Amino acid sequence: SLYVTSNNYFHEVFGIGAMIKKKMIASDEGLKKMAAKMKEKYDKYWSNSSNINVFLFIAPILDPWYKLGYVSFIISQSFDEEKAKNLCDQVEKVLRDLYAQYSHEVGVINENSTSSSEKVDEEIVIDVDDDPTTFLNNQYKRLLEENSSGTGNLQVVFFFYFCYLYLYNWFIYCNI
Repeated sequence: SLYVTSNNYFHEVFGIGAMIKKKMIASDEGLKKMAAKMKEKYDKYWSNSSNINVFLFIAPILDPWYKLGYVSFIISQSFDEEKAKNLCDQVEKVLRDLYAQYSHEVGVINENSTSSSEKVDEEIVIDVDDDPTTFLNNQYKRLLEENSSGTGNLQVVFFFYFCYLYLYNWFIYCNI
């Protein structure tokens, strides 16, 4: 397939983890037991942050719909504080390395030419329990609403778009 799906995979994996955590605090004892068993199996593959390919976190950042803040939020919800900080630092380092590689090959983008356009959030009418991606998006939106004091920090969408195109073309070139 020529379609890169890492950004979609990220939402599904960590959305399922968040939904399992939610079910572990349910009032139904049978549901709690089942969620605990599922959490055990989920943690077998996803609790060790050093075994996760960091590009799984890079893909949604390069997707124009999401930003670094969103991925950092998901990481902080999925791992303990120390692992989350280390993983966020690693993701930021890889982003900087990608930018350095891109600027070396293409030339540095004028830092004054930034885009201030933001995606307008629309209300999604989907049952949260049925869609892991929506579940995480709604949690993040609530966090932003609680912490927002104006426009917040705008990130350079232009840079991420070009990184996204760079990686997309690289995947096409390599026939991945």
